[in-house]
Amino acid sequence: MTLSGVMTVLKRPATWEESKKQLADANFMMKLLNFDKDTLDDALLKKIGKFTVNQDFTPDSVGKVSLAAKGMCMWVCAMEVYGTVAKDVGPKRARLKAAQENLARKQAALASAQEQLVMVLAKVKSLRDK
Repeated sequence: MTLSGVMTVLKRPATWEESKKQLADANFMMKLLNFDKDTLDDALLKKIGKFTVNQDFTPDSVGKVSLAAKGMCMWVCAMEVYGTVAKDVGPKRARLKAAQENLARKQAALASAQEQLVMVLAKVKSLRDK
């Protein structure tokens, strides 16, 4: 069950043959560590959710059978949490970026206006001095 969850997150067939093939890969752990979490979409989160709602798919219960499987179970659960949080945070990040860009434009306009003010004040001073 744990390897099926891992294969689902990796978008690989959730079969025993595919699981054995992936486990035999020397870079398997690096694939998990370097997994692009931002590719988790709603459809994939729904598939992952089918595993995580199972009462037997908890790190504690899986850990009773295998410590390695416990780590992979924790990874699958963490990917689900990240994907869920990223769905909520994504639009907020987009709004933040837009606000920061707007702020940068306004600050540039302010700097330009302040430069013009300095020039006008210099002209006024020169006219007063005459």
